Amino acid sequence: MSGRCSETEALNLLRREFSATDSAKRLTQAVHDRTCRLWCDGKLVKPHIAVVLLVEPKLDDDERWTARIISAVREAWDQPAYEVVTEILEAGELFGEIVFKEVVKTVMTKPPYKFEFDVDEVVALLPVRRGPKGKYFEIHTTLELERLGRKAALDLHNSRQLVDHLEKVLKREVGHAPKDDKTLPKLIRDFLRGGGDFRRGRGLRRY
Repeated sequence: MSGRCSETEALNLLRREFSATDSAKRLTQAVHDRTCRLWCDGKLVKPHIAVVLLVEPKLDDDERWTARIISAVREAWDQPAYEVVTEILEAGELFGEIVFKEVVKTVMTKPPYKFEFDVDEVVALLPVRRGPKGKYFEIHTTLELERLGRKAALDLHNSRQLVDHLEKVLKREVGHAPKDDKTLPKLIRDFLRGGGDFRRGRGLRRY
């Protein structure tokens, strides 16, 4: 396996074995000791900066775990910049005269930082089920479900297209899909229930 993943994807990869909070702590420690390298906007974060960063987990309103990078004093590291701008727009005609209106809106002038982990380095933090690179079909399934998001995944599931979609992704990324017909449906159920663990044999728990 190769490539990079977001903070949220890294967190949810580890949640297959650990709680969300424990996963965040393990990622933070891995960033500090350089077990997991961290990229910001495509550039490798330097060691003296990495040691003052933390991975913060959060359970959102949809009961999905997300993660973000913050500073050691618990300030958001990825604060975008905004600017209030005024535009004059044509609003139509009144008594044969063109009418204009003033619109004030806030626009983002600087997007938030994009942080990324190396997928292989995150997978190496898992204590079990390691194998040859490229054979982690569960990892690829999790990444694809996270990329889709629960709503899109649910729509595909309800239209009976999600399993086929995941099988195509796995054949492209790994070279094959799991032979057991129950494997993908179980991973899908765990993901769609939200707020739970991907941990095998431990049920769905919240942290």
